[in-house]
Amino acid sequence: MLRPLSVKTFLLWFAGGLALRLLLSPLYGTQDVEWQKAWAKGMLQHGMTRVYGAPDAEILGRIKDGQDRAAVRAATQTVLSFQPYRYFRTEYLVTYPPGYLYVLNGSARVYGFVAPGLPNGRLFNVFINLPSILAAAALTLAIAAFAGSLLSPAAGYGIALLYWLNPVAILNSPIQGYQDPLCALFAVLAVLAIFRRRVVWACVFLAAGMLVKPQAVLVAPVVLGAGLLLQPALRNLWGWLAGALVALMVLSPWLLAGRGLSVLQGVLSVTDSSGDLSRQALNLWWPVQYAWNAVEAVRGGLAGWDAFAGGAYGWYADVPAALLEPRLGFSPGALGLLLLAAFTGFNLYHLARRCRKDPLVIVEASALQVYAYFILRAGVQGNHYYLLVPLLALACLRPGATLRFYGAVSLVFLLQDLIFYGFGRDFNFGKQVLSRLHLGWTTNVLALANIVLFGMLCRHFYRRGRSAPAP
Repeated sequence: MLRPLSVKTFLLWFAGGLALRLLLSPLYGTQDVEWQKAWAKGMLQHGMTRVYGAPDAEILGRIKDGQDRAAVRAATQTVLSFQPYRYFRTEYLVTYPPGYLYVLNGSARVYGFVAPGLPNGRLFNVFINLPSILAAAALTLAIAAFAGSLLSPAAGYGIALLYWLNPVAILNSPIQGYQDPLCALFAVLAVLAIFRRRVVWACVFLAAGMLVKPQAVLVAPVVLGAGLLLQPALRNLWGWLAGALVALMVLSPWLLAGRGLSVLQGVLSVTDSSGDLSRQALNLWWPVQYAWNAVEAVRGGLAGWDAFAGGAYGWYADVPAALLEPRLGFSPGALGLLLLAAFTGFNLYHLARRCRKDPLVIVEASALQVYAYFILRAGVQGNHYYLLVPLLALACLRPGATLRFYGAVSLVFLLQDLIFYGFGRDFNFGKQVLSRLHLGWTTNVLALANIVLFGMLCRHFYRRGRSAPAP
């Protein structure tokens, strides 16, 4: 059980976490930061509504002419030119939803006042990272307020610091430069709103989260399912309409400019990077991908032990799932989706049985839904676990072993992120060290540990019978 904290102690730790994040914000992060900077500069050069692509009339005209989707995309998506830092790509396509572009546009404009022309340096990194830092801070305060209202303010401070001071959260942002805290803020607020039976606000936050980053949709089955269980149908309808209205408001500049289809085309193109078995995600599909790379290394003439132990640079190579379909006789992507669908059905069944009497199940089911996606789906990227971090911290409201699970799960993801992306492009040698030491195989141990932890956490949440704090 966490020790209760005084408000003074909480504020000191909160200020320390904020100072640390600001101190680390100039780091160059992963290559994703270059994408964000390219989009930011592109919006100032071309205008926010033009960065996705051509007007809808041109897209529809090409479709009517019989061009396939790939040809239409190639001809109509806007290509942004940008000179990156230590990254090979010089041309970029916008693939995030419009909600994030508002944030990025604000960062670019403020940075433009400080440094006209937006030179690509460490100060640019600071302005790119700042919105995520502020989002993580806001999420921490929201967790503290929510947990404090259920237990006590002193206990709520401890729960909030579980998230705020978690090394894996700090590594994700700002060190590696991901924007996951922005999405997490809205997704968690949606979960907390439906916990309070405020279905309209839950739908508003859920829509906002998905318009910042698509991963917010991972909690949608639980949020929408709980809404139907806890509130009348008419109230849910108002919530769905409110969410749709938020989406229309966010999309309105593009719709009014006649470029709604270009937005859809751009956002859908993000799936181009999800055709591999695993994108540095230590889940069910990582050992399969590792084995494929090892076999290919042997075929290429590498000695057996070097290939299977990870002594060769290549054990971590991305493998398109389509390569395995002829040999496996099934689609890994389809199987992963089927497994997730089956889990979702069981998760919602569990939610329906218990959420009226035990509303904390909503938080737990949301955490498991995110974890299941990461473990079961093919094509998952390494940072797609992030929503699990604040949700599992909130699940520590319930006494018991959840705190130990939180620590174990966080450790696995911390090791994963250090191996594959380290401290971003400033210091990242995890893969090379494992290769030189013939320890690439240990990533399979971590993947199996992650799978086992997922199973144990499911058992812990589904079989535990203790009551939750009352809302």
